[in-house]
Amino acid sequence: MIDSTIYGVVIDSRYEDAGEIAQMHRFLKLLHEEYPSLCELIKSLFYDSNSSYCTFKFNSLPDYESEEMRNIFHVARRSLVQFEWDNGMEHFEGPESK
Repeated sequence: MIDSTIYGVVIDSRYEDAGEIAQMHRFLKLLHEEYPSLCELIKSLFYDSNSSYCTFKFNSLPDYESEEMRNIFHVARRSLVQFEWDNGMEHFEGPESK
């Protein structure tokens, strides 16, 4: 397992998959560029290589209806291939999606 910190967020990939690590880097880079303060809401990202999806751990209980969480969600849809969000699975929509 790899364990590193980017913009204060711990990232981890079960099998150190370069593509998964690149997706998490891209997500955090985009989030930091567009909404720098929102990185502080995320404690860690974990990419489960067995199931091919990324999970979020937040520093506090998330309000998925808040503007902050909606912004995180939209950046995730533009950078992560598959991720768990509010007890459901979400998928990549492309770099231009909103």
